[in-house]
Amino acid sequence: MDWIRVWDGEEILQGSWELCKTKQWKMFRYWFWNDIIAPMVCCDNYVVKCTYCGWKGPKTQHTYFCLDHIVPYVKAPELAFELSNITIACNHCNKRKGNKTLEEFLNEDCATQE
Repeated sequence: MDWIRVWDGEEILQGSWELCKTKQWKMFRYWFWNDIIAPMVCCDNYVVKCTYCGWKGPKTQHTYFCLDHIVPYVKAPELAFELSNITIACNHCNKRKGNKTLEEFLNEDCATQE
């Protein structure tokens, strides 16, 4: 556990990747999946799927779910732990979106489909 960074919450980290390595994010992610998503899955027949491409399925070595900041951390660090700024994405969409805003990502995605 020595590699997990304890973050003071005040320092602006260089990017989402740095945030994801903090103890605070790991605790938030655990809480989100176990207290927010798990009860919906088992009680309401809720299906977890990627917000962007719609993928749903079992976790594999190559495809799995991530938590994505709708407004990227680098553009709004104050929204890092705001539930309204978190969505579920597959690892492929999460990587493609990167630090783009939702509008930039969707516009780019639509342009590649034309």
